[in-house]
Amino acid sequence: MISCWVFRISGGVAVDKIPESKSFFSPSIKVSGETFPVELTEYRDYFVLSAKINGEKVVAVPGFDIRMMNDQLHRNILYYIDQKDQL
Repeated sequence: MISCWVFRISGGVAVDKIPESKSFFSPSIKVSGETFPVELTEYRDYFVLSAKINGEKVVAVPGFDIRMMNDQLHRNILYYIDQKDQL
């Protein structure tokens, strides 16, 4: 599983999740012409976006701002596809 833990620090204090960023959640993401289903899991202090690739691998991105997490998820899926093609 590829995952990227992103924690923003402001003045030594962890930043809370941004609930209003949920409006940027989309149930799917399009990467390199393929559409992948996206799942949003909400925890007390953070969100996790995850996408299943080819029904076998899960790419997950935890964080506080869903808009930024969508960008990171897109990059992580691209990376996974690129690595898979190189094998």
